[in-house]
Amino acid sequence: MRVLVGSIQQETNSFSPVKPTIEDFDYLEGEEMLNQIAVTSFFQKENVELVPTIYANAVPSGRLSRKEYEKLCERLLERIPDEPVLDGIWLYCHGAMDVEEIGSGELYLLQKIREKVGFNIPLTVALDFHANIRPELTEYANVICGYRTAPHRDMKETQIRAAQHLVTCMRKKILPKPTLVHIPMILAGDMVLTDLQPMRAVMDMSLSAENDPEILDASVFNGQNWVDVAHAGASVVVTAMHDTSLSQQYANDIAAKYWEIRKDFAFLGDACEPAEAVERMMKYQGEEPVFLTDSGDNTTAGAAGDSTELLEVLLEKGAVRTAFVGLTDKPAVEKLYMMEPGQTTKLSIGGTLSKTSTAISVEAHLLRKERILGWDGFDAGRAAVIRINNVDVVVTENRSSVISPEILKSVGIDMLQYHCIVVKLGYLYPALGKVAPHHIIAFTNGASSVKVEKLPFEHISHPMYPFDTELQEK
Repeated sequence: MRVLVGSIQQETNSFSPVKPTIEDFDYLEGEEMLNQIAVTSFFQKENVELVPTIYANAVPSGRLSRKEYEKLCERLLERIPDEPVLDGIWLYCHGAMDVEEIGSGELYLLQKIREKVGFNIPLTVALDFHANIRPELTEYANVICGYRTAPHRDMKETQIRAAQHLVTCMRKKILPKPTLVHIPMILAGDMVLTDLQPMRAVMDMSLSAENDPEILDASVFNGQNWVDVAHAGASVVVTAMHDTSLSQQYANDIAAKYWEIRKDFAFLGDACEPAEAVERMMKYQGEEPVFLTDSGDNTTAGAAGDSTELLEVLLEKGAVRTAFVGLTDKPAVEKLYMMEPGQTTKLSIGGTLSKTSTAISVEAHLLRKERILGWDGFDAGRAAVIRINNVDVVVTENRSSVISPEILKSVGIDMLQYHCIVVKLGYLYPALGKVAPHHIIAFTNGASSVKVEKLPFEHISHPMYPFDTELQEK
């Protein structure tokens, strides 16, 4: 059996001002890409010959231009062989990539692939839990499966699950059709944590559905709540091997449960306005490190990462032993790299990417110059660590996503030396959550504001919970 493998991933935030380019993607092609996906050894054990294409992954951002996206797609498509024929296709995408003039990047890619290979071979795709599923996607993919964890920790397992389904389809010579049920609600992702109730009940239902030997996969998606598109929102996708009436039944039941509990979702633990968040943080003594998340400027949700709103509050309230990791400001990094550690300078930081972010002038003492690790293990560029009063700020030339202790270590941040670590996230990723005795979400402003009702949506379908009164009352 011969299987084509490929991956193009970027999560879109349509409220973000950051316009990405193809250069923003960590990129590998041919045999080199096989080390970056989780299914290579699985397929090899199944005696599957792999036809590698490309791996392209970028930090969440604003919409990619059509021209730039078509370049990526063309690089993948040109590696699809005419002969000998393929037996299957495996893809790893995000599911919430919205491209200028195109719309769903995933749908466009699958359409182009089917134009080349036809519809007589199975295609499976692994997606993020925060995918916004276009209905048409079920016409081009035979199995659609998503992460089952938020915060995410099953990326590898989901990739392998999609590969297992593909092998099943090839060996049984079946071409399933997924069943999609869209749910008219947009919930802030930071409220929907899969290990905890109420979401745990929905995830358990999806897992139970797979106990039915006829069901290949049952996946639940919360959707990306910062993409202003008609198909935004939660959904359920169930794939049966043959009986679509059965997959429809399961999908309807799971979706009904998700809808039923919509009012039960809330922010867990400490979640409050910035000033109160900093005050709460300062009260936790002897319980380090406290993590404080700048939710409105969350780079893993596509925000610019250049907001100084929370930093200003920290400085105003006299926070001590605090690390602010990190602030995107390429001009500031350029200036700091012309200095030597130990020097002090007047510096303007922040507000270089987003019109809603403001710059502040500070006296910065340069501690060191580093290179920061990217969230997928690639080098994410230059960083400078500066001290402003009692706050150490990591300023980065590129937008970075601090999701693990390894990334903090790459810029010399020893968590145990600080009372508070501030990161531009919403919920904490698992690796950070393990070392955080306390986590406070600050309701800061920005493109990734968790107060979804305040965002300027124009294209979502209506009625939609929680935007429309009639759905709030039911």
